[in-house]
Amino acid sequence: MSSSSSSSSSKDKKDTTPTRATTREGDIIIMGKSLATTGRVLLASLFLFAGAHKYHALTNHRAPSDVQLLEQSLAPRFAEARAAMSASVSSMFPSQFDEEKIMEGLLAIDDATVAMIGTVIELLGAVLLMFNFTLGSKLLMLFTTCVTPIMHPFWRREELSAAREIDTIMFFKNVAIFGALMMHVGMSKEEAKNKEKEE
Repeated sequence: MSSSSSSSSSKDKKDTTPTRATTREGDIIIMGKSLATTGRVLLASLFLFAGAHKYHALTNHRAPSDVQLLEQSLAPRFAEARAAMSASVSSMFPSQFDEEKIMEGLLAIDDATVAMIGTVIELLGAVLLMFNFTLGSKLLMLFTTCVTPIMHPFWRREELSAAREIDTIMFFKNVAIFGALMMHVGMSKEEAKNKEKEE
């Protein structure tokens, strides 16, 4: 009797072990997906709130904070970027491009239009990312690539100045955000491959 009971109990243990392992693995997968979803929503909300604030400022521009965003924040950075771009292009191709003509071409689109195009891309990318579309990450990668050197050109600031330190921090913060967006694209592709294998 004892030998039969011991053998039956060992069989029960063998039967329950895979079930426990499967349950634990399922819990880990659910936890991983929950963390990934939370992180994605938090990342998207950064762009969503910033884009909504800029959109409000560009469409209303009644409050002092809205005017300050346009006149004191965006306009000087755009002007600085245009001047640097025209100077670099004219120095690289002096016989083909004149600095004044390049500046005229860059001024063909006003600051508010440029800002609105960027804001629409930012908002669209944020919403798509929140719903786990890789197109959202790609749009935000494009947005970050264009905006970062315009808004945070730390190399143009005076050495050991507060402005240089702030722009350096903000520049590399955006680089880290770009890396997070790249990671989302890569993880989405890996997840799609795993689904194809399961099917």
